[in-house]
Amino acid sequence: MQFRVRCWLFIIILLIGSSVLSFPAKASNHKQDTSFLVASNQITIEELKTRRGAVESLADIDVKLKEECLKNIDQAIGYLKITKIAKEKYVEYEQLLKSAPARTKSLEATLKNSRGDKSQIETILQRWDFERLNLHFQKTETQLTEAKKLLSEWEDRLITEQAVSGRIADQIIAAVQRTKAILFEIEQMSDTPNDDFLVQTNLLSLYAEKEKLKAEITLNELRQSGHHHLLALFRNERDVASQAVAKYESALNLLSDAIQYQYPVER
Repeated sequence: MQFRVRCWLFIIILLIGSSVLSFPAKASNHKQDTSFLVASNQITIEELKTRRGAVESLADIDVKLKEECLKNIDQAIGYLKITKIAKEKYVEYEQLLKSAPARTKSLEATLKNSRGDKSQIETILQRWDFERLNLHFQKTETQLTEAKKLLSEWEDRLITEQAVSGRIADQIIAAVQRTKAILFEIEQMSDTPNDDFLVQTNLLSLYAEKEKLKAEITLNELRQSGHHHLLALFRNERDVASQAVAKYESALNLLSDAIQYQYPVER
């Protein structure tokens, strides 16, 4: 009887000792939760910023590894910002192309029918008093400044559209080729464990770049299909703006002459 009791006591002591010894081993094999970092094909800038903050807060990670991970996430954020701009431009160009025929026709009519009678304007100005002349002079100065700004904007858009005309096809081809390369890279990483920080953040960057390229290809295909309509529209917008500048400059000269002629001392 005493022998059996001693045996049981010995077995219990062994079991307790085994459980105590095994506990630290389990703790040491415990991995930090990295589910927040798993790459996704659909992700927003806000989500990327959240993940960036989570990576920055990690303590048990190599410094250089953390820097590379943050660099990948920053690249992804940059790509998605460009994607947003490309999509906004697509909407803008789509609306321009829809309205281009009617708008171009209207601008051409404006260019033909906007010739003023200088002698008639001079006659009207001679009947105005100083206060009215001076007020109109200030208003015309403001209108001239705005017209010059608008002319500069349309000149820039026309120059840009002319410059890209020969490059759009090449840009589309390059973007398609890069997209194929990205898809291959993504496939190569598809079996990577979720707790591989560097690969997961690299995938985030690749997914974001793929979205950027998709948006740019869509935009360039639209610009390519409507290139001639856009050139005609921008050219007419520039010509109408140029005509407006000339009109306001002429009006300022007439107003200045009228003021100096009628009120030389006050002016």
